[in-house]
Amino acid sequence: MIDNVVNIIEGLKNKVDIDTLLANSDPLGYFPELRSIKVLEGDDYSGLYRDVLIDTPVGPYFMKFLEEAMGGLSDQRTMNDVMNLFKEMKPEYIRTSLKKLWLEDF
Repeated sequence: MIDNVVNIIEGLKNKVDIDTLLANSDPLGYFPELRSIKVLEGDDYSGLYRDVLIDTPVGPYFMKFLEEAMGGLSDQRTMNDVMNLFKEMKPEYIRTSLKKLWLEDF
């Protein structure tokens, strides 16, 4: 699931069609909420991250990741801060950090 979500986020950031991304997703990590991840217009990624944090089973791991990467989520943090963080970080770092958090739950 983590790989699929990170791949879809990166693909959408690079303007790849969602149907292409879903066709290339790992069937073992597929879940119905993957279809709801989208960028509505232009560079408005706020809906994308809101969809990931709220609507997906891996959302709690993304929230923990954001808290650790940003030194805690506070009221002063904006969606632009979150967008900049994801734009600056390499997808492999995000992927491995999320998997680490997931493994720590076991």
